[in-house]
Amino acid sequence: MKIIDKDFIVGGHKIGVYQAYADIDPAFVPMDPGVRVLPAAFFSQRSFFTLKKRWLPGENKSFPAGGYEVRGEGGETRSYDLDAVILYPETKSQKRVIDAMAPADENAPTRGRKSGEPKPVKITSGKRGRPGLSDEAKREKLLAELAKSFSSNGKRGRPARVGGPKPAKAPSGAGRGRPKMTEAAIALKSADKALRTSRSGGKRGRPSKHK
Repeated sequence: MKIIDKDFIVGGHKIGVYQAYADIDPAFVPMDPGVRVLPAAFFSQRSFFTLKKRWLPGENKSFPAGGYEVRGEGGETRSYDLDAVILYPETKSQKRVIDAMAPADENAPTRGRKSGEPKPVKITSGKRGRPGLSDEAKREKLLAELAKSFSSNGKRGRPARVGGPKPAKAPSGAGRGRPKMTEAAIALKSADKALRTSRSGGKRGRPSKHK
């Protein structure tokens, strides 16, 4: 089954061509009104058409050789010959047949080699993966690695401090956090605490009113 061009003749004169199907598979012959069909003229567009009526040869004076009446997307009625309409593909096997009928794309790149054509020679460096570096690129890479190792003393992580090690801080004599209190401050804090205790009776909460 394939698409062909047929002469459109009116009054014994050819006025153009129209698309039709050749060697139609009986499984693609539409029979029931309302089923979706695919006219050959709209094969590439895959527009939505349904079968309105099928006429066999001799059943209708307007279709002496038989034909189809098809309803389009806009509700219009179109007339086609019996070899210009097939059943729209719904199953996987039908879709494979239709896909095989699709015309080849002239702009698509050709694949494979012609018969007898030698296989192209593939130029490689003998190793898999990234291609090898040129001598100039290797030299630049080596110089960059040497400069990086010199600034970092050959160790990983943050580069060493320029100008020698960081000076150590002198101990302050106190622990971390709040600075150490003087003797006078300690005595003042103790006296204040004793005064609050005498007023409150050693109990927590708001102190009692002083009489």
